[in-house]
Amino acid sequence: MVSINRVIIAGRLKDAPELKTVASNRKFATMVLVIDDMWKGKDGEVVKKSTFVNIICWGSLADNASKYLTKGKSLMVEGRIETDTYTDSKGNKHSSTRINASNIVFLESSKSESKGARDYAY
Repeated sequence: MVSINRVIIAGRLKDAPELKTVASNRKFATMVLVIDDMWKGKDGEVVKKSTFVNIICWGSLADNASKYLTKGKSLMVEGRIETDTYTDSKGNKHSSTRINASNIVFLESSKSESKGARDYAY
């Protein structure tokens, strides 16, 4: 059986990425992407629903994300879905799902950014 784990999503950043380092000196960044959906309900009123997606990226992609991305930036993320499970100190089991990003594309740029800054996320 063939399995494919690839996702491409676009949205805006909830907050600026958080850059961290693991014990092996490997850098990673975490962030939350907000994806807004809107439609008309049965009564004709516009309904808005936001989905919050956890993102992680590693190495130079993490460095560039923390350097160039800020709260509210629009971007497209390509990667794979990962789910982790763990047991807390009280014995409760938890799971979390995130996208491990392999590519981030900045969908907007301001005049203050250099033209090439968008390309650093690859």
